[in-house]
Amino acid sequence: MSNEPIQQTQTIQATVTSFGDLLKLFVSFVFKKKWWIVIICTIVGVSGAFYNYYKSPSYIASLMFAVDDEGSDASGYLNIAAQFGITLGNGGGGAFKGENLLELFKSRYIIEKTLVKEEVINGKNDLMINHLIESDFKNFQKIRFSKQDRTLLQDSILTVIYQDIIKSKLDVSRIDKRLTFVGISFKSHNQLFSKLFVEQLLDIVVNFYTETKTRKTKHNVGVIIKELDSVKALMTSAIYQSASSTDLNVNPVKQMVRAQGQRSNIDAQVYTIAYGEIMKNLEIAKMTLMKETPLVQVIDRPVLPLENDKKGRASGFIIWSLIAFMILMLYYYVKFLGQFHKDKISNQS
Repeated sequence: MSNEPIQQTQTIQATVTSFGDLLKLFVSFVFKKKWWIVIICTIVGVSGAFYNYYKSPSYIASLMFAVDDEGSDASGYLNIAAQFGITLGNGGGGAFKGENLLELFKSRYIIEKTLVKEEVINGKNDLMINHLIESDFKNFQKIRFSKQDRTLLQDSILTVIYQDIIKSKLDVSRIDKRLTFVGISFKSHNQLFSKLFVEQLLDIVVNFYTETKTRKTKHNVGVIIKELDSVKALMTSAIYQSASSTDLNVNPVKQMVRAQGQRSNIDAQVYTIAYGEIMKNLEIAKMTLMKETPLVQVIDRPVLPLENDKKGRASGFIIWSLIAFMILMLYYYVKFLGQFHKDKISNQS
C-alpha cells in the first residue's frame, strides 16, 4: 500500500518523454481545478464589467500641425547685411529645432502658463487649473488657484498635477519620422477642457518659440529704426539751415555766411546718403525677420464631441476574465512544475 504513490510517480516519469507529454499532464492537472477557475474568472469578469460601467470616461483631444521654419535660408540676407557692418542674428530658435521643440510642449513653464489662463467652461469663467481640478483631481477641490502669488501648498499641488499631465494625460510626438507633422493629444474627464487645453498649449508654444527665435533680429530692427529717426532729424535740420542761409540777403564780400550755408549743404548731403544706407539696412533686417519668423500651420483641430476611452460592460467582462485566466494558468503551471520536480526528486531518492 505504501509503495503505490512511488509506483505512480515512476509511471508518470516514464511517460514524460517530451514537452507534449508534460503539457498533457498539465492539462490534466488544470482540468481538476476547472470549477475554481470558472468561479474566479467569473467574479473578476463581473468586477471588470462594473468597473467599466461606473468609470468616468476620459475624452481625448488631438491636434496636428506643421512648422514651416525658413530661418536657415536667411544666410544670403545675413551676408548682405554684414557688408553694411550690421549683425542681424542667425536664427535664435536653433535651441528648439527637431525633438527639442517637442520637449518644449512638456516643459513646466509652458504647461503652467497654460493652466493659469482663464477660459469659460460650462458657463463658468475660471483658471484652467481650477477646471481641471474639478474634473480630474477631486481630492484638491478645496484648493482654489488665482493669478495672485501662490502658497507653498498650491505649488506642491501644481507639481503633482504637472507630473500627472506629463505621465498620463499629454502626448506630443511626430506623426511620422520622415514628416514634419507633429501631433498633440490630451485627455481629461471634461471634453471641452481637453479641447481648449491643446489649443491654448499650441498658441503659447508658438508665441514663445517665435519670440525667442526672432528676439535678436527684432532688437536690431528697433536699433536701426532709432538710428534712422536720429539721422532723419539731423538731415532735416541741415536742409533747413542750408535753405535759411541761402535766403539771407548779405553783402557778397562777407564769406562767413556763405561758408555756413555751404557747410549746412554738405551736412545735408552726408545725412541724406547715411539715411539711404540705413534705410537699406532696415529693409534687410525686416526681410530677415520675416524669414526667421516660423509659420505654424494647424492641419487638424479637435472637434466636439471628442473620442473617449470608456469601454463597454461586455468588453470589461471579457478582458478582465482573460487576465484572470492567464494569471491562474501561470499560477497553476508554476505549482504543477513544483509538484512535478518534487515527485521526481522523491522518485530518485
